[in-house]
Amino acid sequence: MPRPCRRRCPTHFTGWGIAGGKAGAPSKFIQNPGGPNEINLQNTDILTIGPGDVIHVTCGGAGGWGDPLKRDPAAVLLDHRRGWVSAAHARDRYGVVLHDGAVDRAETEALRARMADTHSDPGFYDLGPYREAFEAVWTDANYDALTECLAGLPVHWRFYAKHRVFAAIDAMEPGTRKGDGSEVRTVFKALLREFPQLSQAAAE
Repeated sequence: MPRPCRRRCPTHFTGWGIAGGKAGAPSKFIQNPGGPNEINLQNTDILTIGPGDVIHVTCGGAGGWGDPLKRDPAAVLLDHRRGWVSAAHARDRYGVVLHDGAVDRAETEALRARMADTHSDPGFYDLGPYREAFEAVWTDANYDALTECLAGLPVHWRFYAKHRVFAAIDAMEPGTRKGDGSEVRTVFKALLREFPQLSQAAAE
């Protein structure tokens, strides 16, 4: 089972796709979208804005259920008419070709046949690319090691120590990570050397 997210969940992690469905779109928190001073606020907690600033918030989309290439084209068309799905998205995701506000049956069947030839099975869950990349780094062994290390610290130090470990592991070259918990313990030992009071607290 995937671990709980640790940061930027609303902007990076998405709703899971199930039974062949694709993961949903991420949420967005943008200041002055489309302008020269656009800022992706991501998971900002406190924000100061000035006159004329615009804040655009988009909630994350739900993950899909079932193979999108098997969805009824009429249902895709209805979503398009409601403004939920663009014509390009209908074509690229569902293999449904829309012309002049209607489904082009012949082109849809031909496109879906071509897409099916290259359609890979993502498994029962599609977690989305960011979540899958996160899980590849933060394995069960790494989380077990982190939990073990943090358990020996005073509570008020755990948040700081956890994020120092996260940052150090994220900064490592992908090909050098073992994922067996050893790097987590190495980073934690360096942190104890940096803060001797932590080393003493952990030994008590």
